[in-house]
Amino acid sequence: MKEFKHKKEMLTSFRSMGADELANTIEDYTKELQQLQFKNKSGQLEDSALIRKTKRNIARLHTILKDKQTAL
Repeated sequence: MKEFKHKKEMLTSFRSMGADELANTIEDYTKELQQLQFKNKSGQLEDSALIRKTKRNIARLHTILKDKQTAL
């Protein structure tokens, strides 16, 4: 996943994506979340805040995708 320095930069990038690209990005973030959760349970994850950030990014992506679908 691409790392963003600022939330505005991330939102601009997400909003510029098409619906298919958003769906693919959601899948990627979901896979990353599963890996983070596994690492957390096994004690290998140092920064557990990454789980929260990833969940929020997934929610943001779902919101933007829904906005794009209703705008059509």
